[in-house]
Amino acid sequence: MGKFLECKCLLIVLAVLVCSTTAVAIDAPQIRDCRLRQLASIDLKVGSIVLIPVILDGAPAFMGLNISLPISTINLEAANDKKLVMRKAPEPFSDAPGIVTIDSFSLGAFGIGKVQLLVFPAGNKTLPGLPTFIGSIALPALLKADFELDFAHNKLNLFATDHCPGNVVYWADKAAAIPYTLDRIGIPVFPIELDGKKISAALRLSASGTTLKTDVSKALYGFDETSPDVRSDTSESGTAIKHYRAMKMTLPGLSVTNADVQLMAGLNKKCELSPDSGPEHSATYKSCFGNPPLTLGLDVLRHLRLYFATVEHILYVTAADAARPATASGQ
Repeated sequence: MGKFLECKCLLIVLAVLVCSTTAVAIDAPQIRDCRLRQLASIDLKVGSIVLIPVILDGAPAFMGLNISLPISTINLEAANDKKLVMRKAPEPFSDAPGIVTIDSFSLGAFGIGKVQLLVFPAGNKTLPGLPTFIGSIALPALLKADFELDFAHNKLNLFATDHCPGNVVYWADKAAAIPYTLDRIGIPVFPIELDGKKISAALRLSASGTTLKTDVSKALYGFDETSPDVRSDTSESGTAIKHYRAMKMTLPGLSVTNADVQLMAGLNKKCELSPDSGPEHSATYKSCFGNPPLTLGLDVLRHLRLYFATVEHILYVTAADAARPATASGQ
């Protein structure tokens, strides 16, 4: 009897130990994998605009890469050539010829699946040094991924969003980290310091030049296209067609001096300029969206490398040629 009780007690002790070990194993915290996972790397054609290779229902083509559009588009000529079935476009695009569905759509070799494209009333276009393109890709609206614009190598790199926050700049030791917001039509807008004043800005890959609205330049800096210290380009007939001012753009840890900023006519007065209601109290329009006071064109962007962390809404920026020291990159 004593031996039986002894064995029974031993079994109880072993059971408690096993249960305790199991509980510890269950309760142990899981270590998160913070590594950055690349999904695709796609070659870009860069000239006065940026083009990306696409495949629409098995047919290869080129489309413009755009961050300042709320919806991707296809030109009417291409839609007709492909005999795509057009349906009525939804609001607020009811003035467009229609909207079409592509069952199989890819950026390069990166498959996205079924997409809808707004039909744009225009023919296919060709610009000097670039292939013909049939529409525009609204990148933020199309992707559920992080994306990097590497202008030093003319690449669009796509990454999964499941990395740890901030663990994205793999090519350099330091980068400017700029919070951005999506305006009411889904355009990424971020603050930038322009000649010492904070102003809302967006990227425009479909424009070769950087632009500033003249109602903003007058209100914040005291000049517009008629000011004496503004430089003008003239046509062959002697008519002034463009107005420029050299200005300094500053991001955290990064600055672009003497950037040639083209002055553009201000938006409708109903847009209502506010000096501090934009991201991080930057100057912006209160009632108009998709077209902030400042747009950075390829003349500035080609000197930068940009990574959009789409879950955190952080834009990371370095110089285009930024790199880790050789000793560090070799580890």
